[in-house]
Amino acid sequence: MKIRPATRPFAGALFALLIAAALWATPSSARAQMFIVSTNAAGTVSSIGEYTTAGVPMKVPLISGLSNCGSIAVSENNLFVVTNADVSGIQVGTVREYTIAGAPVKDSLVTGLVDCGPIAVSGTNLFVITEVTANGSLIGTIKEYSAVTGALENNSVATGLIQPAGMVASGADLFVAAGIGGTLGEYPIAGGAAQTALVSGLPNLGGIAISGSDLFVSEYNQNSNLGVIGEYTTAGKTVKAALVSQSGDTFLPGGIGISGTDLFVSNEATTGVVAEFNTAGSTINANKITGINPSFIAILPVLLPLPLRLPPWASREPRSFSLRNSRRQMSQCGFNSR
Repeated sequence: MKIRPATRPFAGALFALLIAAALWATPSSARAQMFIVSTNAAGTVSSIGEYTTAGVPMKVPLISGLSNCGSIAVSENNLFVVTNADVSGIQVGTVREYTIAGAPVKDSLVTGLVDCGPIAVSGTNLFVITEVTANGSLIGTIKEYSAVTGALENNSVATGLIQPAGMVASGADLFVAAGIGGTLGEYPIAGGAAQTALVSGLPNLGGIAISGSDLFVSEYNQNSNLGVIGEYTTAGKTVKAALVSQSGDTFLPGGIGISGTDLFVSNEATTGVVAEFNTAGSTINANKITGINPSFIAILPVLLPLPLRLPPWASREPRSFSLRNSRRQMSQCGFNSR
C-alpha cells in the first residue's frame, strides 16, 4: 500500500516546531538595569536601589543597612559591595556578595581590608583598592582576589596610586582615576609596565566608566567651579575634555555608568539626583532619578532575543512530507531523528 504525502497542515506544524527550536537557541542582545548606592545625610549608612535605565524604580531598597559603602561592581548575576567599619580608628573593609535580586551570597567574601575603596570585576577576578595614608595623601594598592572563593591571587597588581577614586577593568588592563592629582592610569592585570599618567593635568576626578575604547570620567574643577564629564580613549587620547560642563553650584558629578549611548551620573550637589546625558554631551534628563543621595552606579546588561536567523531550507514552506525528507531536515537543525 502506498503512503500518501502528508498534507500542508502537517508539514506546517513541523515547520513551526523547527522555528521554535531555533528561537530557543538564538543568541541575545542587551538592554540595561541600574544599581545605585544611596547614603544617608551623615554618610554612615547606605542602601542599594534597582532601577531601569528609564528611571523606573524596580526595587528600592534592594539591599539596605550597609555600613559606609565604598564601592559597587556588578557581573552577570552578582553584585559585589564594599563596606567599611571603624575599628579603633582604622577603616576596615569587607567585600560582600549578593545576587542581583538582593539575596546574600557571601556576606564576607573578602575581609580585613584596610580602608577599602574602588573595586572592579572581570570574569572570575575581583580587583580591590586598599589605601594607607602617607605624607597626607591616600596611597592605594590594587589587590586581586577570586570573585568565586575570595582567595587572594595577587597582593599587589599595582601600588603607589594617589587618592584613587574609581576603577574599571577592560581586557587585560585596569584603568584608575585619581581623585587628587588629576590623572588616569592604566595598569596591566598581569603586571609589568604601567602608564600611571595615561592622561594627566585633569582636575579632581570622581567616577569612571568605559564603553569600548572610550573612557568617561567625572571631574570637578575647583578653580573654575565647574562640574565636568571628560571623554578619553584607552590609548590616552583626548576625545572631548569637556563633553559636559556645568556650574559646580548645581552639578557636582560623582559615580558614573554607561548604557549604550546614555551616561548616568550621580549629581552630588545640594540636591542629590541622577542625571542622564548622551555620549554626544547633550542633557537628556537632568533629574532622571530624584529623592536619593546617590554615589556609586553600576549597570548590568539584560538579555533580549535577537532577530531569528533561519537555515536556508526553512525560508520556503515545505510542499509535502516524507519520512526521508523529515530526517534530513531535522538533522540540519541539529535533531537526532532516531
